[in-house]
Amino acid sequence: MASTTPTLTMLLTVTIDPSNTAAFLSALKPIYNSISSTPECTFVQLLQSPAQPGVFKIVETWNATMEWLQTVQLKKPYYAELAEKVQPLYTKPQEIEVWEGMPGGEWVGVSKEFYFP
Repeated sequence: MASTTPTLTMLLTVTIDPSNTAAFLSALKPIYNSISSTPECTFVQLLQSPAQPGVFKIVETWNATMEWLQTVQLKKPYYAELAEKVQPLYTKPQEIEVWEGMPGGEWVGVSKEFYFP
């Protein structure tokens, strides 16, 4: 059933030395899997910049309120574990943006055939 409430999308930008990419991805993978298996998480994707090696963006979309994200999700211990492993790899501070999706399904599109063949 389609949600009629707005979603929240967090865009996290991480910049590391490109030589640390394998270490970053290794540290991120178990947390990425935990995030994607959270029922309130409707979408998560890791992006990398083709123009700026070492710059990654994590896109997380949540069917949740900002209060829930701050008081429940972001308090989960795996975020602290991730920070401990990846913050030493940062070459600049992490940037976080939060965006609210338009309500309803009119402004959402996903190619199921592409992502889920």
